[in-house]
Amino acid sequence: MSRRFKKALQISLISALMMTLVGYVLGGEFYWQGVIGFALGGFFGGYFIFPYRK
Repeated sequence: MSRRFKKALQISLISALMMTLVGYVLGGEFYWQGVIGFALGGFFGGYFIFPYRK
């Protein structure tokens, strides 16, 4: 795996964990749509957007 792909997976995992914590703190329940959305958004952001920012 490329370094860029590994970084995107890390960002995706961190985003999903953050959304899980936010869902529990604010709503008291597990919000699947938010977790999946944040994971996908974190992956796409980490793979396509963040490498080109300087």
